[in-house]
Amino acid sequence: MGKVLRKVFDRYAHASWIQETNGGHTKPDWPILCDALLDLTVAELEKKRVH
Repeated sequence: MGKVLRKVFDRYAHASWIQETNGGHTKPDWPILCDALLDLTVAELEKKRVH
């Protein structure tokens, strides 16, 4: 990830734990968070892939 993209990612991409009486949940929800992490991982692996 380039420096500029990393700066934007660090500033705007985050997850929070919302505490509730029943334990809590992540915000954004798990499916959105997991999809985003997988997309970033695949993009990084594609860049490093030897053709």
